[in-house]
Order: sequence, then structure tokens, then C-alpha cells
Amino acid sequence: MMNIPADILTEIDVTYRLCNDFLKGLWFLAQDASRDQNFNNSHLLHYLIDDYVESAMSIPLLINESIHNVCFRELRFILEMSIKICFIQQQNYNAAIDEKIALYKKYLNSPSISIKNSINIGYLKNEDKSDFFEESGRIYGETSNYAHLTFNQIEKRMLLFESGRTLGNERVVDVKCLNSILFRTLSCSFVYLANSVPAFAVGDLFVDSDGKSFNWMLSYSKYIALIDEYFDYKCERQEHLDSIRKERWDRVKNAENQFCH
Repeated sequence: MMNIPADILTEIDVTYRLCNDFLKGLWFLAQDASRDQNFNNSHLLHYLIDDYVESAMSIPLLINESIHNVCFRELRFILEMSIKICFIQQQNYNAAIDEKIALYKKYLNSPSISIKNSINIGYLKNEDKSDFFEESGRIYGETSNYAHLTFNQIEKRMLLFESGRTLGNERVVDVKCLNSILFRTLSCSFVYLANSVPAFAVGDLFVDSDGKSFNWMLSYSKYIALIDEYFDYKCERQEHLDSIRKERWDRVKNAENQFCH
């Protein structure tokens, strides 16, 4: 077994927490939304949640073995899947899953994510939506560099090789920056997924019974915070609304300390 330096182990722990929290949130949405009797027959997430589990659980294991490039491919898949699920569910929510697959086969088979521009991100303010779509596009572009052999991938590998950062010899900054794009990808993916399920499930996740926000790693994301802010109208929050708002946006400000850019 490799002797992994303590500072890298600390960053790998962040990786585990990010992936586990994403899956916890996703699992909650799926279970809560399934209170709708049609959910299992009409929502793609009913079948595809296992794909999220496979990808998200594999990333910490790969990083623990100093395998990084494969993580980018998994992240690209997670983002693409989230966009396509959201688009299809918004287009025709109640149709049976087999009907959806047949009707939207062209979009499912296409590597393009231009369909994101037709998605309604209802929880974000209008001035934040264009920024969110731009961020989604940036992430998809960055991770796509590793889906195929590209100039950028080769150039980065050469730079790492020349600096002695071969497999098993990475530095803490390498894992930290990988965690950064992991954080960005999972946050954007969750926004799309939240916009693919009924609002009651999203509200149940984000607002605890005492009105406080769900405590998870993705809460450092501005976009996740904006969804949380959307539910400030709930009566459970009114008594402590000022402190909830302060805590929410303090987390977002601290994201720069948590994740490199």
C-alpha cells in the first residue's frame, strides 16, 4: 500500500466528503420525489441514479491511487447526464421512461450540451442564470479535454512529467485543484437535478425542520446557496432568517479558502 503524505490524505478526505454529500443529496431528492406515484415510471433518475453512484464513488478511489485523468472523464459524464435528465424531464415530465428514451434519443446520443440553453433554472435569479450556464459550459470544456486525446491533455501530462509529478508523485496542489473542479461540477450538476424534480422535494432537502439549511459540502457553492435562498419564504425560517442568511453567504465567501481556482 502506498505511503500517502498527510497533507494529500487531508485533501482526499475532502474528495470523499464532496462525493458522499452529493450522493446523499441526490438520494434524498429521489426518495422524496418518489412520493409522487408516477416518479418511478416517469423520471429518468429512477434508473440512472446507479450511474451517479458508480461515478461519484469511483472518484475518491481513483484519486487515492493517484489516478487523476479518469476522474475528469467521470465528471464530464456526471455533468452531461444531469443536463440531459433535466432537459428531458422539463420537456415532458409525465411521459413514461421508455417513451422519453425513444422521443429524445437524438439528444441522448449527442455529445453536445447546447440543450442547457433550453432549460429553465427556476431557483436562480435572472441575473445569475447566464453566469450559471457559462460556468456549466466551462466545466464541460475543461473535462472534455480528457474524454479524448487532446493537445491540452498531452501538454499538461508533459509538464507534470518534467516536474517529476508522475503517478504516485503528485503534490497536494494537484489534488486540491482536482477537488476544485469536482466541487464545481457536482454543484452545477445538482442544480440541474434539483430543477428536474418537484419543488417539494427540493424544499424538503434544503430546509430542515428548524428552518436551518442542509449542512453539506456543496453549500459553499454560490449556485447551491441561491437555491437555499429561494426557500427563505418558508415559515420555519422566519424566526432565525438573519442568522441563516449570514451563515449561508459566509460559507460561499469561504469557498475561496476551501478550493483553489
